[in-house]
Amino acid sequence: MHITPAQEEDISQIVFLENFIEGRDAASRQTLLARLQMFSEGFLVAKIKGRVAGYIETCIWHRETPQFQADPNFFLTEHALDGAIIYIIFVGVEERQRRHGIGSHLIREVIETIGGKFPANRVHAVSRDPILPFYRNLGFSTVKRLPGFLPDKQMYSLMEFCLR
Repeated sequence: MHITPAQEEDISQIVFLENFIEGRDAASRQTLLARLQMFSEGFLVAKIKGRVAGYIETCIWHRETPQFQADPNFFLTEHALDGAIIYIIFVGVEERQRRHGIGSHLIREVIETIGGKFPANRVHAVSRDPILPFYRNLGFSTVKRLPGFLPDKQMYSLMEFCLR
């Protein structure tokens, strides 16, 4: 497995994965390209034999508590390189590659490379309850519960990893 910043030529594979994972809630090709252009250093792919097996999208911002916004430009307007928080917008791994450490490697790469390069002192992610152990195993702790974060009626929590 090789982790590298995503390139424009990776977008087709990322769109395919996004659609498979998120279904009708998937970000569009245009939105994913805009996020790549917004913060290419924080949009990483994990490749196996040249194919995208997983990816992570991040931004840096000042928001203490994230909120769901249907506006595809939301992260573009909130992104600020001087922000205190690296926010994990999305982590996705191809279904047959799950439970092989790809998601963990992507998050660790963000923590090590992005966390060391920018002034942010924390990494945040919003997680559904069944995924909380995944984040806890990476050293994240629960900051607070976020009932109603998404309209799907599932319970979500804000997770935090302290960089400094």
